[in-house]
Formats: sequence, C-alpha cells, structure tokens
Amino acid sequence: MTLNQSFPDVNPVFSQSRVFYVNISKIVIGYSSDILKIPALGSCVGLVIYPRNITNHVAVMGHIMLPGTLKRKNSTNQKKNQSPAKYSDQAVPKMIEKLEKLGFSIGDLDAKMVGGAKMFSSSSDTLHIGKENTRVITKLLKKYKIPLVKHYIGGDRGMKVRFNVKNYELLVSPTGRSPIIL
Repeated sequence: MTLNQSFPDVNPVFSQSRVFYVNISKIVIGYSSDILKIPALGSCVGLVIYPRNITNHVAVMGHIMLPGTLKRKNSTNQKKNQSPAKYSDQAVPKMIEKLEKLGFSIGDLDAKMVGGAKMFSSSSDTLHIGKENTRVITKLLKKYKIPLVKHYIGGDRGMKVRFNVKNYELLVSPTGRSPIIL
C-alpha cells in the first residue's frame, strides 16, 4: 500500500518519508523525517510522546488497546510475551522509558492523544472502552507531569492517524470527515 492510497495528499513532506505502521498493542520510535501511522483507530488510543525541543526529531507512538491492568484480578498472571502497549498503564511508562534511554528527561516531553471513540451504540458506558482509555492515559500523563498539548478524542467514528516526526504534526482523518491537523 502506498502512502497516497491510504491518506489524502495533504502535505507533500509526508510523501518523501519512511513510513512505519503502529499496529494494535505496539509501540514504535520514529526519527527525523519518519512518519508514524495508525491505519485504523476506534476505541483504542493513539498516543505520541516527544521532546518539546523540535530540533531533536524523535517521537514514540503507541497504539493502546485497553485502559489498564491495575483493576484486573489476573494481572500478575499475564503472559510474559504480551505486548507492553496492550494496556495503558503499561504502555505509557514503556514509552517514557524508551525516550529516557535516548537521553530525554520527563520534564522535556509533551504528548498528543487521539482516538477513544465509542464504537458500540449502547446507552450504557459499560461498552465505552474508549472513554476509559483516554481517562487512564490522561491520569498517567498528569502523574508523570507530561503536558497533553493537543488531543482529538471521543466521538463515535474510527479514524486514520499519521504523525510527522520532523515537525510533530499529527494528522487525524476521521471516517467521513475532513482531516484535522493537531
């Protein structure tokens, strides 16, 4: 699949970059002119954490599936090979750790978040995993004192997401709507 087939040609910078897909329950680091893409996002959350100083050109993106393991009775019995981005309470610290290993301190980081839609038409909040995902991630970012500088969360639609590491631009393409740049 080429870049132009999956997203509208909004910014010519995107067409000259390496593209890395961030699949469900995965964390990916991008550098310089890389593009980090989530091809489909619903109740999951796409979180990008990056250093505030734009000259560093590095970012980490997670495609976080579920709110957290802290409330799960069997969280100590999880599989050892389970992806660290499946649950928000594991993904956020892992993403921060990756940037710290590159020499960045928590005080130098910002974040952008997208997704968390209510994908099931029920009046009950029981099936609103997206709302809980965004709540838990927001709480964790506050705990680590990482500002959430921009977000596009909630709603009832899926979306496509791409993040340009070179300029920290996050393009969100909600299904059936015009793209939004964060």
